[in-house]
Order: sequence, then C-alpha cells, then structure tokens
Amino acid sequence: MKNKKEAEEAVYVEIDLNSTNQTNYRSIGCETLCDFFWKKPNYDKILRKCGLNRKEIDLAKVMIFGSLISPGSERHTIDWFFKKSNLLETLSTDLSNTG
Repeated sequence: MKNKKEAEEAVYVEIDLNSTNQTNYRSIGCETLCDFFWKKPNYDKILRKCGLNRKEIDLAKVMIFGSLISPGSERHTIDWFFKKSNLLETLSTDLSNTG
C-alpha cells in the first residue's frame, strides 16, 4: 500500500479508450513459454557441444521458436522475428542486422 505522501503526489488522467489505438506491439508470452521448454534439456549446452557458437545458437532458437509460434516459410519466420516478436530483446547476441 502506498504511503500518504505517494498517494498525494499521484496524478491521474482520464482517457477515452475508444479514441486510442495500439500499434507496433510485440508478443512475449509464447516466446517465454518456448524459452522455458528450451532450458529444460539445456539446448544451449547441447548445441555448443555440437560446435555451434552463440550467434548460431540464437539463430537456431529464432527459427525453432518461430516455427512453433508462427509457422510459415523461413522468410515468414524472419518477418515474425523482426516485426511481431520481442525475442530479439531476450537473446544473448545482437541479431538486429541479420536477415
């Protein structure tokens, strides 16, 4: 519970929900679920033992998650990754200029 000072400083604004719209949203729920099951058998470690580097592992993760969450062609998966998913911000490597 907020103390009295914080409650007094709070500023509330009335918003007409019918006049708002949502653009450029990204999903994270399905990606979080996939990541949970990715970590169970420790796929990162398995792929490292197969000789993949960090970037290659992250690319594999993108393609696998994309196929599960939004099935389609490889081009569709890349579009999903860059335009609809928040997965880019959770990866270890910067893939922002990939694709």
